[in-house]
Amino acid sequence: MDKIPKRFRTTLIDRAIYYLSYVSDQMIHMELEFGTQVDIERLMRAIDLTLDAEPLVPIPVVP
Repeated sequence: MDKIPKRFRTTLIDRAIYYLSYVSDQMIHMELEFGTQVDIERLMRAIDLTLDAEPLVPIPVVP
């Protein structure tokens, strides 16, 4: 697998969203409710696997 670069070129819309972040919250928020006890270790593993599968999610935008 190719090495994932530390920086990516941004498009005009990416830069616009970045600058709008000074006046609005660009964070994805989520609240989940479960009917039973959640296995925290399994949930953390699922989050790690998601970030591995979609590596752009945790990368900050630098215009």
